Amino acid sequence: MTTWLLLPLGMALGWALSRKSDGVGARHDAETGAAATPLAGVPDNPELQLTLGSLFRRRGEVERALQLHQTLLQRSDIDVDLREETQLELAEDFQQAGLMDQAEAVWRELAAGNGRNAAAAVQELLTVAEQGREWNDAVRLAKQLESLQGASARARVSHYHCELGEEALTAGDLDVARRHARQAERDDPKAVRPRWLQARVAEAAGDLAEAVDRYRAALEIDGRYIDDLLPGLLKALERHGNVSLVPQVLGDIAVNNHAPALLVAQADQQARAGGDPMPMLAAGLVSHPSRVVLKAFLATMAPRPEVIQAGLGETATALRTALEAMEKSTPGYVCEQCGFTPRNRFWQCPACRHWGTIHKVPDRFGV
Repeated sequence: MTTWLLLPLGMALGWALSRKSDGVGARHDAETGAAATPLAGVPDNPELQLTLGSLFRRRGEVERALQLHQTLLQRSDIDVDLREETQLELAEDFQQAGLMDQAEAVWRELAAGNGRNAAAAVQELLTVAEQGREWNDAVRLAKQLESLQGASARARVSHYHCELGEEALTAGDLDVARRHARQAERDDPKAVRPRWLQARVAEAAGDLAEAVDRYRAALEIDGRYIDDLLPGLLKALERHGNVSLVPQVLGDIAVNNHAPALLVAQADQQARAGGDPMPMLAAGLVSHPSRVVLKAFLATMAPRPEVIQAGLGETATALRTALEAMEKSTPGYVCEQCGFTPRNRFWQCPACRHWGTIHKVPDRFGV
């Protein structure tokens, strides 16, 4: 029987069985104490029984779905493919019933074989490993999935090693953190995250020159991370102690990166050196029309004597406060895969579960 025909038949049969169980059949069971069998009234067609079981589960009748799929697996006359499909459905029944141990046991059995549903089972186990933050298991499962599907999983594995490195860094185990960061870079040489992690590990170890180098390497790969990386870079430069190095590094980055945050950092360095940052910020409002430049301009403008004398100091402060309030209700990041808009960065999108797809929303007026 063709697959497309099974769904409407299964839906019709499920409706009929539901009507029966809600009516005379249910009253008969209540009066006689007889227990209805899961296949009572179901045609002896394994494919139709498989479809019906999944319909029961989607309707919330998980116990009936479990009984139907378990009974179907006891048959000796179904082929390997149908048996594996039934196992997958049974695992979903267990999952919906909250019986995760049983669901994982079924997935592991399927994953151990080389059937056509092995990849689907490994994917389910991988999802469980990610949710449980079992990153070593996730590395192993991702590599297994790669061998089954033939599609590279190295970018995902790189994130897993970064997660392991983050845990080691938090625990103060810098050698382990460094090892995972380097492995993450080998897995995905074009990724920003491994170099960012390397910079933080180097900074924790007191190797500030290496930290600065790693921050710059990360920015060279993808300038969109400037807002995330710049605070750490500036902190490492300041701790390095070479004051003249800060404007030099910022100037080098500005050759290829015209982010508003970078311009504000350069204006701040100019003010620290005794210069007037207003001309740079004013020009920045033209070349980099953005909230961050406007806030810096207003913050610099408000305390100036000529502004206060003109009665505009409080106005500038109020405008800056209003901008900050607006930012609190504005999404800071967006997932390029599904459009999810969190306020903070996530390496794995909470909505679509893709890795490395969330980026900073461009800070430019009109965007």
